Amino acid sequence: YYSNTFRQSSKTYFRLQEGIARNVIENNGILQVLRVFELNRDAKRYFDKNSIYPIKARMVKIEQMMSRRRYPEARKELLDILSKENIVPKDHEIRARATKYLGQIYTKIEVSASEMEKVYQDWFTIQKSRYKENSFYYQTSEIEMANYYNEETEDYRKAKTAFEKSPFEIIEKSLNPAHPDYVRFSNYYARYYEMNDNYGKALTITKKSADLVEKKYGFNNIRLADQLRRLADIEVKNGDYRSAEGNISKAIGILKNKYGEEAERSPLFAEALGKMASIHGVIANYTLADSLLRKSETIYKNYEAEQADTKKKKKKKRDDDEDEVPFDVEAMKMESIEELARQYVRIGDYATTEKLLKETIAERERKYGVDSRRLIKPLVELSNLYLIKGEYVETEANIVRATNLSEKVYGRE
Repeated sequence: YYSNTFRQSSKTYFRLQEGIARNVIENNGILQVLRVFELNRDAKRYFDKNSIYPIKARMVKIEQMMSRRRYPEARKELLDILSKENIVPKDHEIRARATKYLGQIYTKIEVSASEMEKVYQDWFTIQKSRYKENSFYYQTSEIEMANYYNEETEDYRKAKTAFEKSPFEIIEKSLNPAHPDYVRFSNYYARYYEMNDNYGKALTITKKSADLVEKKYGFNNIRLADQLRRLADIEVKNGDYRSAEGNISKAIGILKNKYGEEAERSPLFAEALGKMASIHGVIANYTLADSLLRKSETIYKNYEAEQADTKKKKKKKRDDDEDEVPFDVEAMKMESIEELARQYVRIGDYATTEKLLKETIAERERKYGVDSRRLIKPLVELSNLYLIKGEYVETEANIVRATNLSEKVYGRE
């Protein structure tokens, strides 16, 4: 229909191609490689190489790369696009989007904190030049920055300032639940409230988001599994164990339906098992909790071994092959180790608990630094262990360090 209605060389036809390609990528359609190829081919064929249209087509290809976790390739493409100031001016929407994508990639790969910070600040500078301070898009840009500070940095105060300047209720009034960004912003706020122990508010927001995702994408969609995982995590912290168990069971069912036997080799599946184990540990079902955690650990180890083997056998691949970039499973694995440590405390295996917690602390110090707020939780767990064992000097040393970090990050209020 479109081919008969519009000339292939027209801008209208290009915009239709662009929209179709993005939709197929978003829904992981089997024709995404073909649609992206056609878009880039026609952009080169019908538009001047120094026009914005070949750049727009490349941006769609970059989105496909990111959806397949091909981050190094996507990074190279983005840096090339950002170098073309004659085609993509400093305040252009494409430059803003390319810079934002680069920031998202930097959260997935090993880069310095200063390099990541610069990219996010560059993006926010572009947004400030494009929108007035009281506009909705300026507000949401501030929230994007707040989420970056909350999730990726130790600068909690900047996150708090932005989130409190624009509370969820204000954003919710401006953003219809049907809007494609509603769930993403909801998750930003829920995560902030969760990290501040405001589980009631986080739970209300996440429940609504899960319902919206189910209505939009259906019961067997992977997005719903992810949202149910988020919901169960908050429910466990809030003490709603029965509901959490039901939601994790649903998430596991979706993964199995989606990927079959392959599901049980996925880090996402391992994470779900870990959360299920935490529920059974709390209700004193220690045997099942231990079994689930050990299975989760085995999946992580096997996955890492597979990825290492894949790198050794690395060879040239076609663009439509599966990507070979590993999952970023480090954070998930650390949470699993923490839960395993708690399980060993419950059954009295203190030596193993101490070993696991010390490994977690050392890994987080390596990744985030010795003053990271991410050390507070395992330090408290370790001090509790030493208290149980009657080692009071070690108890005091760890609780003092955790307290000092808390005051440094969050203040004394």
